[in-house]
Amino acid sequence: MDMPAPTQTRPKQAAGGRTDDLRIMLQYALDTNRELAEEKRQLAVRNAMLESRVAALEHEVDAALTSFSHQELLLLGGYIVSLRPGLDVPFAASCPKLRAVGQGRTKSKALADLKDAMDFSLEYLAESGQPIPAKDLEG
Repeated sequence: MDMPAPTQTRPKQAAGGRTDDLRIMLQYALDTNRELAEEKRQLAVRNAMLESRVAALEHEVDAALTSFSHQELLLLGGYIVSLRPGLDVPFAASCPKLRAVGQGRTKSKALADLKDAMDFSLEYLAESGQPIPAKDLEG
């Protein structure tokens, strides 16, 4: 028995251009898929950047907590001062009310440097007629 030769089959154009409609819908789906893939790639890059920034901030917080856990609060000249490990020197001291800072290789040198800065700040405020912050403890 003879078999008929295979013929190429083409979609038949239905009334109303159904084949063209399907091509348009397929192209739209492909374009949308490409756009979504690009958006997903961009989000992955942004996510990686954000994760890196979060890790850096977590490191900064850990460093700050470590610094605060090693901080001593003292009274110097009636003002509360902070003494803690320094970044470039072993000890750093500060008096926030007078906006004065000091540093040194030892605690006593850091506090002496801070006392000089506090005296300078008080002298400057008095000479310039600016108000002198109230002491934290009158002695």
